[in-house]
Amino acid sequence: MKICYIVRLIDVPYVSGICAGGSTHAYEVSRNLVKNGHTVYLFCPQGVGQKKREELDGINISRLFKHDGKICLFFKKNAYIWNITRPFFYFLKYFKESILLTRALLSFKCDVIYERSSQATRIFCLFYRLLKIPFVLEINDFYEPFSLRLAKFIVTPNKVVIPKCYHAKVKAMPWGVNIAIFKPLEGSGELRSRYGLGNKKVVTLVCSGFIWHGIEDLISAAALVINKDKEIVFMIVGGGDYFSVFKDRVNSLGLTKNFIFTGPVDYLMVPELIALSDITVAPYSSLLRKLGKNRELYATPLKVLEYMACAKPTVITDVANKNGIIEHMVTGLVVKEDSPSELADAVSYLAKDEQLRTAMGRKAREVVENKFSWQLHVEELEEIFVNSAKFS
Repeated sequence: MKICYIVRLIDVPYVSGICAGGSTHAYEVSRNLVKNGHTVYLFCPQGVGQKKREELDGINISRLFKHDGKICLFFKKNAYIWNITRPFFYFLKYFKESILLTRALLSFKCDVIYERSSQATRIFCLFYRLLKIPFVLEINDFYEPFSLRLAKFIVTPNKVVIPKCYHAKVKAMPWGVNIAIFKPLEGSGELRSRYGLGNKKVVTLVCSGFIWHGIEDLISAAALVINKDKEIVFMIVGGGDYFSVFKDRVNSLGLTKNFIFTGPVDYLMVPELIALSDITVAPYSSLLRKLGKNRELYATPLKVLEYMACAKPTVITDVANKNGIIEHMVTGLVVKEDSPSELADAVSYLAKDEQLRTAMGRKAREVVENKFSWQLHVEELEEIFVNSAKFS
């Protein structure tokens, strides 16, 4: 099939700062579709230093969209002016993008459109209807109600987030992980030497630094853990706009020697950094829930699946585990969000028991192989795409 995959807000491949998980998601879905013999046209924004068109691992990438530019930033400086001009600004922006997208779709003659939901989807899907191309909607954390009506099928991790009147066309599917790249690795001695870790235990968080990722709580928990065991190091893998604040917080608590901030790293280096870890964490805060209605029910943090694929035990907060990724005391520990003391207790508990960490990690790897690989995810998507084209 010819498949057009539209991810309007996410740079592919990942540039830096935001949406690393979304970029990984779009890349892995596209890559596996190509691997299975399909032609994939991926439409995304043009990030800094990226070409407008390129082929990446067989994926035909067209960077049709633009991130909000200087004009938008100028209007946003004055809240009153922005509130008046915002509807007109985005209507014109989305309409222009719709025209560019329509021209591309006519050129590529795709069998199905697969779109990661955004505010622009409500306009885009009208053009899909005019072009008579079946449209499948991917919902991660946001949707426009109008687009639910026009979609042939809706793909999301949890059916509960979608109004019941559309449940007949909802396919509840977990996201995935590349189990060929993220796997148990030996020989992390060189990296341990580079970061001066020696035989210290390492607690790792991979994230892009959004405030709901819980780094503040992790720092507070780390202070409690380090007070009991100064041979534990906390490694934060990633980078973003908020990281200077977190570094200042670590310095103010006198924890600099026990923290490593790697900054943005290449996707292929992430498995190596997870591999040198003893414990991994996903300490999402209640801000995840406060972002919007049922936001936590969308949560399938790719970082957790990557931890599991690397056979590492994970401490995750309850708000990020509503879809049951981690089974408590089997593949990791589930703790309350916004509770640094409970997070600290869980980390200390695992740090003391190497045998338990090994058993949890082994079980975690087994779970992702059987349930969470991108290959399994894409096989389900293929069936949806075939049915969409068949009944269009």
